[in-house]
Amino acid sequence: MFEKIAAGDATAWKDPAVTEANTRLQELAKAAAFGDNASSVAYDQGASTALLYTGKAGMELMGTWEYANLVKAAPDFVKNDLGYVAFPAVSGGAGDPKAIVGNPSCCPRRRSRCRSR
Repeated sequence: MFEKIAAGDATAWKDPAVTEANTRLQELAKAAAFGDNASSVAYDQGASTALLYTGKAGMELMGTWEYANLVKAAPDFVKNDLGYVAFPAVSGGAGDPKAIVGNPSCCPRRRSRCRSR
C-alpha cells in the first residue's frame, strides 16, 4: 500500500487497509498510547526522530529540516529505509500541494530515494 501512496495514487488512501490502520491508531489514541498532548514526545530532544529510526514509529510528519538530523543520528536508516510520501490532498482544499517545501514532487533528488520499509 505504501508504494501506491508514495507513487501518488490517491485512491490508495481509501483502501480498507488504510482505514483499518487509522481505526487502530484511534484506538491507541483513546488508550493514551501517545501521551496526553501533542508535546508528549519532545522533538527538541530528538525523541521523535529516534522513534522513527528505531522502528518504534511508522512515520513522522516533519519538514525538510529533519533530514539533517536523521543523517547525523542514523545514517544507515537514511541510506536503507527512509522513505517519503506526499500528505494526502483535502477535497475542496486550496493551494498547490507541489508548492509545499519537502514534497517529494518538488525535490527530484530526494524522490529518487523514496522507498518503502
